[in-house]
Amino acid sequence: MAMVYALASHRGPGLDSDEPEEEVIGRKYAFPLAIVFCIVAYVFFAWAFSQDYTKPCGDMAYFDKADSFDDYFDNRFNFFLSRWTLNEEPKVGRRSNKAMHKVLVDLVDQREADLKRLSGPDDRRYTALRRLYVLLHMESSTTDEIWSTAVSLIHAVGSNQTAELQRVIADFFLLQNYSSTKELTERIGKILNSYQLKADLVKNYLPEILYDKAGDYWTEYTQKHFPGVSSKCILVPPNATVITKIIHRMVHSHSTDCLDYSSWELFFSVHNIESVRMGLLLITLASSVVFYKLLKCAIARCVVKRRK
Repeated sequence: MAMVYALASHRGPGLDSDEPEEEVIGRKYAFPLAIVFCIVAYVFFAWAFSQDYTKPCGDMAYFDKADSFDDYFDNRFNFFLSRWTLNEEPKVGRRSNKAMHKVLVDLVDQREADLKRLSGPDDRRYTALRRLYVLLHMESSTTDEIWSTAVSLIHAVGSNQTAELQRVIADFFLLQNYSSTKELTERIGKILNSYQLKADLVKNYLPEILYDKAGDYWTEYTQKHFPGVSSKCILVPPNATVITKIIHRMVHSHSTDCLDYSSWELFFSVHNIESVRMGLLLITLASSVVFYKLLKCAIARCVVKRRK
């Protein structure tokens, strides 16, 4: 508020007869220019921190960008879930279970919409599968090229699995008691089994030398990307009943035994958008005050030089 007051509390010319004329003129012209600077600076900062949805030209560059989108939304989801589990929600205005459910579902919706916007008309999995097919039928392709594309295909499959699991975890906030978790346990089991079959299909496309490597990679991916749960608590193969107990304790008993803390390392990038906007506004106001002061002094000096 002090910065806003500094910009808004200027006095017009003639209101103070004892004030030097160059100060009055400097303020008269500096204030509107500072307002323009404030608007331009905010637009620039907002643009600089906004998400870029431009699809890269090369397939591998596109896959890398899609992976970065996955990491961003995984961290956002895990951050809000862990904040709830750790009782870091504010005492005043603390979200209800129903409100928290909506927050998490909205995050998954945004994730899917943004990835769709990035991919355009081409499906991510189809693009990776098409590239893998071409490489497998090219005599000049190397094992490294085939493997890097297979990894991108595994990530595309895994991204969809993670999003579906996030929706199930969000539904835990609507439970009244543990006895009603049977349906969610079945949903988790179906998701894990379904995507295990899809991962097996990816393995079957690959040369024999990469078959086991792809299987191990998928197992590790599932462990590391299970929403909100530390990889040390995900069994091999994952057990839906055990996972249900872990998540239920996290949501309703605030148990932190299996909590994934990794998202807290990226606190700024996963923080809620209102805080980011407030930060941009404060930076803009601070820079505008400095600009106003410097511009006013520069104009005043020009007036003095012209007199001489």
